[in-house]
Amino acid sequence: MKNFIPTHIARILFGFVIIVFGLFHFLLGEKMAGAVPAFLPGGVIWVYITGLALAAGGLAFVLEQKMKLAGYLLALMLILFIALVHAPKMGEDPNAIGQILKDLGLAMGAILIANASDDE
Repeated sequence: MKNFIPTHIARILFGFVIIVFGLFHFLLGEKMAGAVPAFLPGGVIWVYITGLALAAGGLAFVLEQKMKLAGYLLALMLILFIALVHAPKMGEDPNAIGQILKDLGLAMGAILIANASDDE
């Protein structure tokens, strides 16, 4: 059953998921501000900045624009989330491993989309 879900549909759905994660950063910004690493000043502003970056990356996938750049930058941001937000909480937060695996899976999906894109 090759190509049960066509690649372009999977890319668009992935993009919508990323956009929704970005919107959550705006809707739940104050609650998410506690996850910002202490060495970064500004707190909630980083939640909004990353929310905007998520929404822009997802939109790039949906609109099929600059997908290579968007995919690599999205993957980089998600890997930074793993290193700076989730990994330091491994001993104290039982949900940390789930968040690490989620962000790792999303990062690898972004890389797959980037590598499959035709744009330069």
